[in-house]
Amino acid sequence: MTFPLIREILCALAEVDFLAALSLTETSGTLYHFIFGQVVTAPLLCDFLQQNQYALHHDIYGSQFSNREIALLHRAVEFFRHRENENDFYDKIIPFLGPLIARTPLRAFETSPRIPDTAPAPEMRYADGSFSRGIRMQDIRNVYARILETSWLHVQGRDISEQGSAHAKIYQGYASASKSFLREEFLFLKQYLENVTTFLQAIGKVFPGRFHSSDTLDEKLAEFQQLVLERHTGLNLVFLNCCHTVLIQQPSFVFSVVFQTMFEHPGYPQSWSTSQLGVLFAHGLSRWGLEGSAESSFMGDLINRHFRDLKEALVWLFLGAHDWYHGKTIAPPSEPVTSRNACCLNYSTSREKLYLERTLVSLPREDRQWILEQILRRAPEFGVCRYLGANLFNYFVLDPFDFNRPEDVDEADMMFSTILRESRASRLRKVIEFAIVWVITEYGRKKWRHVAYKFTRSREFYESMLLEGGHENLYVDLKKMQARNKVAA
Repeated sequence: MTFPLIREILCALAEVDFLAALSLTETSGTLYHFIFGQVVTAPLLCDFLQQNQYALHHDIYGSQFSNREIALLHRAVEFFRHRENENDFYDKIIPFLGPLIARTPLRAFETSPRIPDTAPAPEMRYADGSFSRGIRMQDIRNVYARILETSWLHVQGRDISEQGSAHAKIYQGYASASKSFLREEFLFLKQYLENVTTFLQAIGKVFPGRFHSSDTLDEKLAEFQQLVLERHTGLNLVFLNCCHTVLIQQPSFVFSVVFQTMFEHPGYPQSWSTSQLGVLFAHGLSRWGLEGSAESSFMGDLINRHFRDLKEALVWLFLGAHDWYHGKTIAPPSEPVTSRNACCLNYSTSREKLYLERTLVSLPREDRQWILEQILRRAPEFGVCRYLGANLFNYFVLDPFDFNRPEDVDEADMMFSTILRESRASRLRKVIEFAIVWVITEYGRKKWRHVAYKFTRSREFYESMLLEGGHENLYVDLKKMQARNKVAA
């Protein structure tokens, strides 16, 4: 096989399966230098991190990326950090670096990871001139774990102020110490933390807390507007994500005034990407719906104005939605109990439900399936909520249908098989399956088995996805029922 042909094959592999191409760098020094020199590029690495940013963000149990795969991504970032112009590469990778850092164990960043938690931490001098006293390594690790495990794709408003002040004091202290706690060059960590602190403090000055009076609202609105319209090189995407998180957590009247005023300002809507507009509009929709108030009418006008058509709007609204799942959070047996607060903001008034049901029913079946496919294909890059699978299962498989009608069973079967087919190859497969299990548990597992057994298209996925490591609460009951019916027949 000729040398150019080998390169062509490996480049094709990197386009289809980036991590498989990276794994070949472990086999020999020759392949390491060949792949990083001729096959894998810095733009390709940034594309992979961008396309899987929410898959990394939601990988809180390590079920979507193995530690070996994370180590391969570390290797790639470090290679290009040394080879490329550092500042240029940092500006390219910083919008997508947070999720990778958040998925990386803290010990990987420590200069002395074997120091026991009970050992005293090195003395630090803070920026105000004071010294640390009686701090253990465990205390320092707890602070840094809290800071580094936040990817900044989605963050609670209180974390912005709390982590900004905690990080400023602790990290500045260690920066002045003779021996640093962290490997500051690894994954651009020092530069990343300094930049994060800068924009956390900038946002914190505008919204230091909740506003319950309109006295300072005009002034704060002007400051917020200036922040959003400024260009923050490298960190612009991360900065804007934090900005809209702060914005939507303000009291309803503040959000209403800011929201309406800002979107009438020339240039403001262009500051946000389509995915970020989906987050803002999904939150506005859950607060106001599209009926009964001036805000509702304005919300409908914004959705019509900023999306090409209703199909595109629904794709980005589902991808950007928090608090659209209103059932109980049921942790699967193999997972630790996790509060909804780990993901959703809990500010919903459920007013999106009527709008979603009406718009989905108004569309042809083929359009609904197209919307579902697009949501699932874009989810690893744009799916902000861990409960996305639950929302899709509710609105596309359960809610609209009467399962005593054959035509409704047929469409629900088509939608459920679409979810299974698209999630099967997705990095978010585990998150989607867990979310669906929560809905099924609340719906009733026995009741769901009798519905799902009527499905013919979906049935072909049960066994294969169970053997591939699919969540057994989703597939094993269906397989058992299928087997019992075959024996009875």
